[in-house]
Amino acid sequence: MKKKTMLRLLAAALLLMLISCLGAYAIQTDMGNIRVMDVKIPMPQGETLRVLIHKPASATRDNPAPCVITSHGYHATLETQDITSIELARRGFVVFNMDTYSAGDSSGTVEEYGYNRSYYGLGMLQLVDYVHDNIDYIDPDRIGITGHSTGGRNVAFTLDAYGRNGLHRTAGGWQRLHHQGQLRADSGLLPRPVSAEQPSQRRECGHQLCPL
Repeated sequence: MKKKTMLRLLAAALLLMLISCLGAYAIQTDMGNIRVMDVKIPMPQGETLRVLIHKPASATRDNPAPCVITSHGYHATLETQDITSIELARRGFVVFNMDTYSAGDSSGTVEEYGYNRSYYGLGMLQLVDYVHDNIDYIDPDRIGITGHSTGGRNVAFTLDAYGRNGLHRTAGGWQRLHHQGQLRADSGLLPRPVSAEQPSQRRECGHQLCPL
């Protein structure tokens, strides 16, 4: 009798575990409408970023969706931003939820940690570039960034690189503008040329970055 009771309890526990797993899957994928991908992306200077991608079924090459890149806080990993990613993806955003450098399953930094943090946002700046240049199911003109706690500082450092210091991207990397355009740090827009006499800068600064 005791053995039968234990087996019943075990069966009930296993059933509850199965129901919980199915429920978690249904919530995380919005009943199968969101594809979740756990990837590692090589960065230009040799680092590797682990990124959890939440891709709504509606986001395709023919129907690119707005994108949000999110960063966790200090002494944490990307799992702390899971609920943010799920809720944004349910509303049609493609979400790239990153482990910052030296956290979770991402690699360490090539440069000194403090320098990388203040210049690259611990990988956020480079991930913005990667997503903009390589992902065909996102709208490159609608890329947003957000972060929790220290992740908010990564957002600030990334915006700083895009506009507040007058930096722009060229084929050879990041360079400081000699003649800054109209900067809008509040919206995170990339520097725009002051006049039409700088067409090359207009091409290089063609996409925008918006803090959430």
